[in-house]
Parts: sequence; structure tokens; C-alpha cells
Amino acid sequence: RRPFLIIHFSSGHDVGQILVQQAETVRLVKPGGHVSVTSLKAGDKIFIRGDSGMRHVGLELAGEMNER
Repeated sequence: RRPFLIIHFSSGHDVGQILVQQAETVRLVKPGGHVSVTSLKAGDKIFIRGDSGMRHVGLELAGEMNER
């Protein structure tokens, strides 16, 4: 099993969360470059794209996710 991280974010009045694999090869875009999810700290700024669908390597996936 691979561990996952839940990253909570807020942007203005909007709040949300993203679920990502906990691996140094998984990166998010931030002002001025990118950051590995394993290096994120509370308060770091990242770019988000508002969407209600699931994605894997940028491609939208159909279906639903169930938390256990």
C-alpha cells in the first residue's frame, strides 16, 4: 500500500482538499516553481485548479472514491 496525504487549502472564501500520494516525486506548482508534497509546510502557497473530478497524471477519471 502507498501512503497518501490530504492537503487542505483555502482561496478567498473557497476551501477544499486534495488527496495525493506521499512521495517525493509528486510535485505541486507554486509561485516561482514547484514543490514536492513531502516538502510542503503549513502556510506554503500552491496553485490550485478548481474541479470536482478526480485526476491521475493530469487526466480526468470517471467514477467515485470511497474513504476507508
